[in-house]
Amino acid sequence: MVSSGTKVPYGSVLKINEVAPGSKIVVREYRDKRARVDVNKTRKNRMYKTDPLAPAIRYFAKVTAADGSKVSINFRTLPASSAFSVSVSPRVNQDEFGVGIPLRVTFGMAITDRAAVEKKLKVISTKKLGATSWHWMSSTEAVFRPKGLWPGNAKITLKADLRSVQGAGSWYGPKVTSTFRTGDAVVLKTNFRTMKMSFVRNGKVERVMPITGGKKDWETKSGTKLITTHEEQRRLINPDPVEGWDVLTNYAMRLTQDGEFIHDAPWNTWAIGKYNNSHGCTNMTVSDAEYVFKNTKFGDVVKASGTAKRVSKSEYLSGYWNYSWKEWTAGSAL
Repeated sequence: MVSSGTKVPYGSVLKINEVAPGSKIVVREYRDKRARVDVNKTRKNRMYKTDPLAPAIRYFAKVTAADGSKVSINFRTLPASSAFSVSVSPRVNQDEFGVGIPLRVTFGMAITDRAAVEKKLKVISTKKLGATSWHWMSSTEAVFRPKGLWPGNAKITLKADLRSVQGAGSWYGPKVTSTFRTGDAVVLKTNFRTMKMSFVRNGKVERVMPITGGKKDWETKSGTKLITTHEEQRRLINPDPVEGWDVLTNYAMRLTQDGEFIHDAPWNTWAIGKYNNSHGCTNMTVSDAEYVFKNTKFGDVVKASGTAKRVSKSEYLSGYWNYSWKEWTAGSAL
């Protein structure tokens, strides 16, 4: 081993020679006993070596023989000349998110060794996730999602120690921990053939409400959407001289960036539950819209069916859920 107090290049490995049979080897960060480095046996007799070491870390190494005798050292790795940044969404705050909120990791530079980075991105949940996968949307963004949705009332944590990972060239990453929580698993199932919405909370149908969707040439999109705003007294305007409108809603929840909302429509009461007669929004009675408004949150899920028009895969936040699972897993680097 190196001498105690030595500074060694980052990315190098610690070689431990003449290890007696039955010895126990521990290599960890000096200030964090839980932050251990993997130690691997080599082809050379009685030699072990670590995984590559991260930059700018003080390490502690100890070999304990079968008879109880010990040898230990501490040493430092040199700082990296360049480091890339990492940001995570959703960020830690006091809010609970809907079970459709995507976990997105954005890198401050183009990642060329995506596999090495992805191996270090660990997602932990207090409830079972089932099948999961990362998908690289670009060289600077990776998104994680389960095959289904997130579990309700769960704590989700991303842990990523990228300090020993070269994302590109000699660029190394930081150590990141980020947590968010989901609230009740709320899913609104809208069917534009039956013109009904089922409000489902934690797997149980809580309320069934009549709706109306888009008429011919203004079809409402089918697929998975997310509620991204809650707006009272929202004015909706389209100045088109033929199909234009100017209406004031009491309760409006945005679903897509091109203007699809769930909202009350007292001017369209005659069609609700009977005909698809809107310009693409999901129309409801005032009382039902108020109920949905007060019982949903950012990231709650709307699963729409009954129309040929589909939600785009590039739609803000909800687009990620509109990939087939085969398409989604194909975007992983592993």
